[in-house]
Amino acid sequence: AFGPERAAHICSVHVPGLPTGPLLNALGEVGVYCSAGSACTRSSKQDFSKVLTAMKRSPEEGAFLRFSVSRLTTRDEVCEAAVRFAQCVDELRAAYDA
Repeated sequence: AFGPERAAHICSVHVPGLPTGPLLNALGEVGVYCSAGSACTRSSKQDFSKVLTAMKRSPEEGAFLRFSVSRLTTRDEVCEAAVRFAQCVDELRAAYDA
């Protein structure tokens, strides 16, 4: 959602067709750290975010990731993270389409 109720430092991303775990692992390996689901997911043992479930979303739709930045995060860091994110998605799409 975009509007006054949206936290400006958080970006939620849906990556259709890719499983969450392998994407989180690939991103971590290249130094890009994010979370799966929403902030309301209490632990890694919880199957799927209650917030996303309430929004009629399901894990079969692909990965749902949450990125956040701080006031100390630079534009260059965000750009580099975006490049690494795109590379990981491309590599995983190639592996899962094979």
